[in-house]
Amino acid sequence: MRRPLIAGNWKMHKTVAETSAYLEGLIAENLPSTVDVVCCPTAVSLPAAAMLVTGSRIGLGAQNVHWEASGAFTAELAAPMLTEIGVHWVIVGHSERRTLFGETDETALDRARAAQAAGVHAAGVVEVKSPETLEQLVARRRADLVDYQNAAYAERYASLVRRVQGVERERAKGCSGLADAVARYYYKLLAYKDEYEVARLYTDSRFAKALENQFTGDYRLEFHLAPAWIARRDRDSDRPRKRRFGQWMLPVFKLLARLRGLRGTPFDPFGYAEDRRLERQLVRSYEGRIEELLGKLSAENHGLAVEIASIPEGIRGYGYVKRAHLEAARSKEAELLHALSTAHAPSEAA
Repeated sequence: MRRPLIAGNWKMHKTVAETSAYLEGLIAENLPSTVDVVCCPTAVSLPAAAMLVTGSRIGLGAQNVHWEASGAFTAELAAPMLTEIGVHWVIVGHSERRTLFGETDETALDRARAAQAAGVHAAGVVEVKSPETLEQLVARRRADLVDYQNAAYAERYASLVRRVQGVERERAKGCSGLADAVARYYYKLLAYKDEYEVARLYTDSRFAKALENQFTGDYRLEFHLAPAWIARRDRDSDRPRKRRFGQWMLPVFKLLARLRGLRGTPFDPFGYAEDRRLERQLVRSYEGRIEELLGKLSAENHGLAVEIASIPEGIRGYGYVKRAHLEAARSKEAELLHALSTAHAPSEAA
């Protein structure tokens, strides 16, 4: 059965700041896990949007792509430029492009083929990419975690997924989905976006290249951040307020990115903050929960196991938003665990 897709074409609406604010709110929403959600903002907003949706369930799309990989094509975007900054979807063959800019079936298909060659989904003409296999997903996420932390951290991820896959085959014959859920949501917990990760993403060469592709001449960078140790609280909501930081932050980001090996160690200056302690605890708790599920797994309770392994889907956002969603997720998990214990009791009694 084909997985449903919900894609939003933002056309020529929203500034970069408005795009960022909207996506922050959308990431915090409890989106259905049964569909793919893709947002297609304006071209100038793509780099900022790519930073925000990294690690979330929201896909990022462009509103157009050229059929050539490079060349003298004013105002066009090539597929490799999009993939460099994390854009994996593109709209082709839109009615407005046909009416206002002379798009035809032939040129739309040329765009779709160029997107396909670069590994980008094309929405509007044809589905150009087969569904990702578990092996492909794990390989991609493993590579991401090497960049995020190191090879040992990535192996920690891959090792648990392999273990789940083996137990699922042995104890729940004919069933699938548990290993996929762990591959998705264990990664989500491991790759939490902290100070080191924000710094790494801003100093990644793909971010600089995206800026060069979209802006010329003199321009100024500003970063809107709310560091826990200096952020002021809003008097009405008691929530941390973001502050503006200038381009001088780039050397600071480079230093922080190099120091990401300190993450989670006693020498991590950010690791003692409440949010960071919580994120590490969520990883440990998830690992323990998966081991518990594997010990009870059967074909009869497999569906419940998949639901429990997917609980992190509901843990969205950052800071106070994340903590609010965590309460709801824990409540749902408790209900599912109760159902699992009830379903498992008869087989134990037998």
